[in-house]
Formats: sequence, C-alpha cells, structure tokens
Amino acid sequence: MNKNSAYKMNYAIFWPIVLIMLAIIVLSFVNQEWFAKVISSVLTAEVINFKWTVGPIVLFMFITVMAMLFHPIGKVRLGGDKARPEYSNFSYWGLCICSTIAIGIVFWGVAEPMNYFMNPWAGWGLEAGSPEAAVKAIAQTNLEWAWGQYCLYGIFAIGIGVAAYNYNQPMRTSAFLFFLKGKPANEKVNTVIDIICLIGIIAGVTCSLGTGTMQMSAGLNAIFGIGVTKVLWLVVETVVVVGFLLMSIGGIAKGIRIVTDQNLNLYIVILILMLIIGPTVYILDMLTESTGQMFGTFIESITYTGGINGDDSPIFWMIWLYVSAAAFAPIVGMFLAKISYGRTIKEVAIGTLIMPSLINVVWFTVFGSMAFNMQTSGSFDIWGAIQELGLEAAMFQFFGQLPFGTVFQVVFWITIFISFVTLASSATTTTAIATMTQIRDLKDGEEPPIAIKAFWAVLMAASAYVFISFAGISGAKSFALIGGLPTLILGGLATVCVWRILSIKAENVSDVSVKAEISNE
Repeated sequence: MNKNSAYKMNYAIFWPIVLIMLAIIVLSFVNQEWFAKVISSVLTAEVINFKWTVGPIVLFMFITVMAMLFHPIGKVRLGGDKARPEYSNFSYWGLCICSTIAIGIVFWGVAEPMNYFMNPWAGWGLEAGSPEAAVKAIAQTNLEWAWGQYCLYGIFAIGIGVAAYNYNQPMRTSAFLFFLKGKPANEKVNTVIDIICLIGIIAGVTCSLGTGTMQMSAGLNAIFGIGVTKVLWLVVETVVVVGFLLMSIGGIAKGIRIVTDQNLNLYIVILILMLIIGPTVYILDMLTESTGQMFGTFIESITYTGGINGDDSPIFWMIWLYVSAAAFAPIVGMFLAKISYGRTIKEVAIGTLIMPSLINVVWFTVFGSMAFNMQTSGSFDIWGAIQELGLEAAMFQFFGQLPFGTVFQVVFWITIFISFVTLASSATTTTAIATMTQIRDLKDGEEPPIAIKAFWAVLMAASAYVFISFAGISGAKSFALIGGLPTLILGGLATVCVWRILSIKAENVSDVSVKAEISNE
C-alpha cells in the first residue's frame, strides 16, 4: 500500500472475512457433495426456522422509511444546515437506482412474473395462466422488487449517514449503533457487526455475480451461438471484474457517477421502446390493477411464509429476495450514505426508496405484461423456453421475438454488463472502506487503494464461480440466504436506531439542525 494513503488495513475485520471465504472456496473444491450438504443444513436451520421473522422486519423498515417523508425529522440535513449535495438530483437518483438494482431487474424482469403466472403459489388458489394469476404475478413481483426491498437500503443509509455526518461517527456499517445509547458502541461490538455485514455483502455480490454470469453467458449463446460452459462463465466473470475495476479507478465522482447516468438513460430508453412496441393499453391496465392489488393486500402478502399450509415457495422467492437484499443493505447503505451528504433525510428516503421502486414497478409491469401477452396469444411459448433453457435465458428469448430482436439482445447484453459493474464498483469500494481505517482527512475524490478493491473483486468472483459451478442459480441463492439473514436482523436493529434519533439529548448532538428538530418535538 502507498504510504501516503489515507487508509490503513483494519486486520481485525480483514482477516476473519478472508479466512472464512477462503475456507468456503477450498472446502467446496475438496468435497463438493459434503459441502452441499452443509450448505443445505445451515439453510434449513437458519432460514426455514426463522422465516417468520422476515416479513415483520421488512414491514417495520418500510413504515419507518415512509414516515421519514412526513415526519419533522425528515427535514434534518446530513452534514448540517450549510451542507449541500455533491450531485444533481438525476445523478443522485441514478447512483441510488443503479448501485442497488445490480442485475436484479434485468435477470428477473421476465422470469419472475412468468414463474408466478404459470406456477402460482398453492396458497393463492389461482389457476395457472389465468387473468387473475397475471395480475397477482405483477403485484407480487413489484411487492418484492420495489417497495419491500428498497426500504432496507434506505434504513441503513439514514442510520449510517446521520451518525457519520451529524454525530461525528466513523463511516462504517456499525455507525448506527450510536443511537442506542447516544454514544459509540464498544469497539469489539462494532467489529463483530462490521464482519457480519461484510460477509453479507460478499454473499450478496457472489449471488449477483453468479446469476449475472449465467445470464450474460446465455445471452452470448442466444446472439452468437456460443456454447454455455464453465470456461465461458470464467471468461465472462473475468471481463466483468476487469470492467468494474476500471470503473473504480475513476472513483465515485468521475467513474461510477458517469456510468450510472448512462445506465439510467438506458433503462429509460428501453422502457419507452417496450411501451411503444408492446400492447400499451394492456400494460397500463396491468399497472393500475396490480398496483391496487399490491397495496390492497400489502401487509398480508409481505408477511406470508407458507408455513401453515406447507407451501415452501416463498422461501426461494419472496423470502430469498428480502434476505439477499439484506445481505447488500448495510454496505450499500453505507455507499448511499456517502453520496447523500448535504441531502435531507426526506430526500434520502425519496432517493433510496421512492425513485428506485417506481423504476422497478414500471420495469416488471412492462416486461411481465408483454411476456404474458406472448404466452397467451400463442405468438411464443416463453414458458417452454424457460423450462428448456433456464431462467437466465428468459430475457434474451423474449427480445428474440421482437422486431430487430438481435439488436435488442445486443443492447440488453450491454445493459446487463453496465448494470452489474455499477453495483460491483460501489460494493468493492465500500467493502474496501469497511475493511480499512481512515487515518487522515480525505482529499477531493480520494478513495481506498485500487489494489484492495481488486482483492475483494477477485475473492467475490472466485466465490461466485464456485457456487454456480456446483449448484447453479440455487447454489448462489442459498449462499445469499445464509449470508443475509443475520444482516436482516441487524436491519431491524438499525430501524430502532433511526427512531432513536429523536431520543438523543440535544447536548449529545453535534449538529444544530438536529438540535432544532429535537427541541421542536
């Protein structure tokens, strides 16, 4: 490391995580069958036995972030009254959206609505392929990918951001613990929390990189006829890692922000084109009806576990998504807090929950509706293609049926690549920050050494390759589930801490704007 660096390694955090991840990789190669059994056992013990906690925690988070839009505390500005945002609203929203979407909407945009449409959960009592199943499919997908997911990122962004910028706490995932007692937590407790959060993000990025690799490989197969093999997976992963490391060199302001602006533009252009090409009125009707159904059954749907009627479908769909999002949440929340300097808590809530949710809702409604129309009209058996080629091929098969299909497939492949390198760049940057200690004030745009980012990038890529090689998508999803549940529980604690901001005595507050808000309560 450069002696002039503003950071030094925090080995109390760095080595435990490295040793755990290396042990996972080595054991999986030594005895894959035994390792798979261990993963399955841990999954059963952790997720299946505690799935009842997931819905209530997510609901608590959602209510809290939404409350920040209307509560007086929402006026508090991160950094104080004189602080001003570093990015325009469009760039800020782009960073919030693209650093959290990853390959989520581009991978599952057709696959998840189609799965719910053709294979509805037993507890719903709906006929596969029916109009009722179509509306429920979009409502459930949007519940999971929009409103239910993004509140997790918002909670950590608010808790960490206010602690760091208004209460002079270090920029670390455990910073929110300050609000429990109005003073910093014990350093050993902070270290344990940081380790748990970092293991969670590694599990989450591993899952995303694994599924993204499979989808991009399927895209190359659809466009150029290249056979999907483990060698192709390795090549694709290497290209992705090099891509987001090059992006990281420019830092947040010059690298990540510029790319995310273009990424958001790509999303918008694709959506507009799909609305023009697709059955526009049907899509808009679906948007209205599914949104009404989603909010009409919001509490019932978000707390459904399937445990009473023996339906285990929620575990590897809704619960998996919430828990895997929780794996990302603390580190992504720290990244969002870092870029939210100068914004009010209300603006953070809008940027981290409202804007990304709206993009997700429109995306899934458009692509899901068009896929339903293809299936029911008989123009293309997209469900059959999914069964034959896998979930990762769904979007490319979909685009292949449109006018200028190959062009759309190429553009979409590029979109996937940009989407993932955006998330991976922000994740590796904040992971590097979380495993290091800042020893002096940062210069403009200064970030951790690229060598440390590269180390975490390679470790995450190696983990992803291991999991998809021996268990495909299910292996990646299992790892995300195991790594995410502890961080989801921490999310519940972070939510309590956000409400505790109002309880901290004014004399303990370093920012006058917070003092004013508290004194007005």
